[in-house]
Amino acid sequence: MNALTKPADIKVNFILTIARTGSTLLSTMLNEHPNVISTIEEPFAYSLYPKYKHIKKWTSKTIQNYCYDFYLFSEGKLEIQFGTKKDLETILETHKKNLTIDLAIRLTYLCFFPTKNKNNITTVVDKQLLFHSCLKEVSSFYPESKFIILHRDPRDNAFTKWRMYEKKKEVGMQNYYRIAYDWNYTYNKILSLKNKIGTNRFLDIKYEDLVTNPEIELQKICSFLAITYQPIMLEYDEKIKNEISELERKQGESSAKYYFSFHDGLAQKPKTNKIGYWKQHLKPEEANLIWTVCGELAEKIGYKQDKDFIKQTLTFANYITTLAFFGNRIKTKLYYASPFFIKHFIKKLKYRQKFKSHALAKKGTQSFYEKTYHNN
Repeated sequence: MNALTKPADIKVNFILTIARTGSTLLSTMLNEHPNVISTIEEPFAYSLYPKYKHIKKWTSKTIQNYCYDFYLFSEGKLEIQFGTKKDLETILETHKKNLTIDLAIRLTYLCFFPTKNKNNITTVVDKQLLFHSCLKEVSSFYPESKFIILHRDPRDNAFTKWRMYEKKKEVGMQNYYRIAYDWNYTYNKILSLKNKIGTNRFLDIKYEDLVTNPEIELQKICSFLAITYQPIMLEYDEKIKNEISELERKQGESSAKYYFSFHDGLAQKPKTNKIGYWKQHLKPEEANLIWTVCGELAEKIGYKQDKDFIKQTLTFANYITTLAFFGNRIKTKLYYASPFFIKHFIKKLKYRQKFKSHALAKKGTQSFYEKTYHNN
């Protein structure tokens, strides 16, 4: 890992959005910038802050605990974008004398994308899907942070999200009303928090503008983050192709296919054919239902009502879905509001349960749980 001149000066920023809005595309573009690390959906910047913020003197034991907790709170997206536990331990030990939680978080970001040159990193842009649930705390933990809000037409978002659920075989209780309600609730929540935290810390970007005029939108984002625009940010597709080839060489064709199945759109330049995608794929009543739920906010953001729109009457089944939605939201809110030791306990239980029957645990005496924390 390359040395860094002033790791404490790295600026930490966040992308706020929901799934299927082009956020991985934006993160990938930003990550091509030589001064930027843009990570994807790993919540350590929030999760670990409360436990370690009061520690004045870090020891090797503290570092071991921090590394343990980093993996424990992982959302399972480390394999492709992170280095190793040894990388994390080494960089923290190197700076042990001056460690604080703020410095530890910034050094942790430097362990992502291990092949990238880290000598000139000045800026982190962390893509997060759930931080609207704890945005006040995050903005307080990182008072100089800035937030990019990424929007997408709720009708296109709903259709592409439905396809994602089908692909992962996770349709279950999902329906277009619930997906639309999630869109509307999340962006209303972000808008409310934006006004409370300070609008100067937020930049609104639309997926449609990003794929239609990527250079203009990236210049706007770079100006907001106070970094110089780099044309190489538009060459991300070549890097993705190389990563897929390298993954196939190291881990086999099946791993490469799995990676490619969720990143196939990144191996090519932005296309505008997914703008207005809903017009070819949604039934009129589905599109009308989504706009009935989201239309008022969508128009404020800049999206247009279809000329054939007919407002839908919401049914009892829709309201039942709303109750289920808020049930899940209340659980999420309670989780984020709970003390660290409770969240830590919950994570340990879930982690052990998740990997109890993992294939790696069955192959030998060492469980996946032990393998992750002791050998990674």
